[in-house]
This record gives sequence, structure tokens and C-alpha cells, in this order.
Amino acid sequence: MKILCCPRTSSELAVVESLLRAENVQFFVHNEHFGGLRVGPSIPLVNERSVLVRDEDYGKCLDLISVPSAAAAAPDASRSVSLFASLRMALEVLLFGWVVPGPRRRRHAGRE
Repeated sequence: MKILCCPRTSSELAVVESLLRAENVQFFVHNEHFGGLRVGPSIPLVNERSVLVRDEDYGKCLDLISVPSAAAAAPDASRSVSLFASLRMALEVLLFGWVVPGPRRRRHAGRE
């Protein structure tokens, strides 16, 4: 078996699984459930999810899940945060920081 892809999110994994099932391709998802826990950095063979297919189906599956070049060349807008969003987050932390509880002080047994 060969590794076809390593989806980063559960939705990417769901799309790949549905595409492979639609073509009746046998596949295996390594770390299917544990990989979605986000327990730290993504480490291959430990907590990274990977989709494996048979060697003879590998070429067909690559064509099946390939991304068109126009979509691949599009900029990733989720990486940048606008100035307004940054200012809003900073303002929320300053104004609503009191909502986050701090360490509790213990009362002494003699005081009431």
C-alpha cells in the first residue's frame, strides 16, 4: 500500500473518503480517530492521519483527488488577519480580560 495523502482536517478526510468510496477503491486511514485529537505537532506514524491505497489503484486515485491548477494557485486568505480583526482581538482582551478567572485566594480558618 502507498500513502495517497495526509489530510489536515476532518473535512478534507471526509471528502477524500467519499471520492474513494464513489469509485469503489479500497483504502485504509491510518490514525483515523487519534489523528483528529490535535495532541501536539503532526508527526508521521504517530498522530498524523494518512490515507493508504493499493499500489495498483494509486495512479487513478492521484488523478481523482488532484486539485486543478487554478485552485492551487489561489492565495490562502486564511493565513492573514486584517488590521481590524487584530485591533478587535486586542480590545476584547483588554476590556473583557476580567472574565478569565485568576488564582483563587484561600481564606484563613480564623477569619470570617
